[in-house]
Amino acid sequence: MNKSTPAKNKEFNNDLFADWEQELVLRHQIRASSADDLKPSIGSEKELEILWRALYFSGRKDMFWSILFENLHLSLVLNWLTADDNRLDQFLAYLPSYFTGKKPEHKRLLHLVNLFAEKFLDRFRAIAAILDAEACSYLVSRSANPQFRMLMNQRLHFLQEKRSAFFYGLDEPIMSTSYLSLYGDKIKLLEYGLELLQVALEDDYGQNNRFDLKVEAAETFFRAGMVADSLALLIEAAGHQAADLFETETVTSSKNKHFIRLLRKVAASYCLIFRPETAGFSYSKIHHDYFPFQEPDQATLKYFIIFDLLKLSKQAENIYPLYQIAYEAELISVLRNNEYLLLSKTDLDQGLSAERIGQLKALVEQKLLSLPHEAFITIQLMYLLMEKNLADSGLLADFLLGKTLLLFGWVPSLLFLNQQFLTGLGPLIKKEPREEAERILVGIETCNCGAGAKLANKLELLKMKDNALMRQITAGEFLGVL
Repeated sequence: MNKSTPAKNKEFNNDLFADWEQELVLRHQIRASSADDLKPSIGSEKELEILWRALYFSGRKDMFWSILFENLHLSLVLNWLTADDNRLDQFLAYLPSYFTGKKPEHKRLLHLVNLFAEKFLDRFRAIAAILDAEACSYLVSRSANPQFRMLMNQRLHFLQEKRSAFFYGLDEPIMSTSYLSLYGDKIKLLEYGLELLQVALEDDYGQNNRFDLKVEAAETFFRAGMVADSLALLIEAAGHQAADLFETETVTSSKNKHFIRLLRKVAASYCLIFRPETAGFSYSKIHHDYFPFQEPDQATLKYFIIFDLLKLSKQAENIYPLYQIAYEAELISVLRNNEYLLLSKTDLDQGLSAERIGQLKALVEQKLLSLPHEAFITIQLMYLLMEKNLADSGLLADFLLGKTLLLFGWVPSLLFLNQQFLTGLGPLIKKEPREEAERILVGIETCNCGAGAKLANKLELLKMKDNALMRQITAGEFLGVL
């Protein structure tokens, strides 16, 4: 009898106990974590086997496969998968649903080339049916396998034909133009938004995925200045997902937190631009009619009260409405205690110091992209304080016009830029931005003639070497804001 057997058995039992203990810890982590939070390290095949037992055999197969996909860059994971055809087949069968819910970076998809085999052709056909054109092009350029390349090229050809039909054959002219604005190139944003809608219409997309796509498309159209379309998409998305959005647990999820943040700026911007006379009431009504699961943002409602008070202040001979604005600003500071105060009684009694002007400028800069409606109302407040000689126009005039031109470039509305505003800024504005603003206003006035004259004026503007002005005016008319 081998005298070393008891020692070996003891060593085996110790290893088995250590593995069992490690697996138990992992199971506890799984119960307390989501798939996104759980990111175990895979440093050896032994660790991979423990992960497999802890997840695969406890009803968490999808979580296990998703972790494996995130670690395909490790040769030990690739080898482990390809060592068993049944195991690899299950993994490949899982990928279409994973790609539907997430959009991995192209470099992560590269590992599909290494996993491809003719016997799994049907699995790869299902995977290809989920990939977009960019992913297919990327994979085609990085594989020498003729079958894999043919599969990706077939999907690419299908997407290109579908895209051409969806874009009415205008995809090439669209790709060759650009229109820079506050949030980037409007043409690229619109192109991406349309592609998202195109994907959302495909039959193999589930309700949850359509919700995500429509929310992403809504944000993209908002950035492109199509605020009304963005709101319509959010209303449609909420209609599909209403049952989930009503549930308290779901409302706190990161997905719906993003939805609520987007809704706040989209609905508020829509009311400011299209319902300026009743912005606060319209904002509340939109929530009541279309988003009953979510209360209107209280700070936004306070901003709309300030917006109404600004109109009263311009007409009033005294500055009493400004003290009301200061009161509302104090209430906002309670809700947003990490922001600079919009207005205080001290500001009205002593005038804005250079430091306070700097703070309000910083507030506008911070909100120009995140909450453009609040940035605009802050600009209007600063403009009024300048008019009432409570703020130094030399420190404000150029800043106010510059930010206003950015907002007008985003949504070409007369709310943002008009003759009264330009005249009120006075002679302190620099020549170049003033001339740009004047060209815009003259162009709008030129086009706002009778039908026949309007067309002739547009044709004259189109003959100009730089027809960016015509783009703005046409976009404004199309969006219904001019």
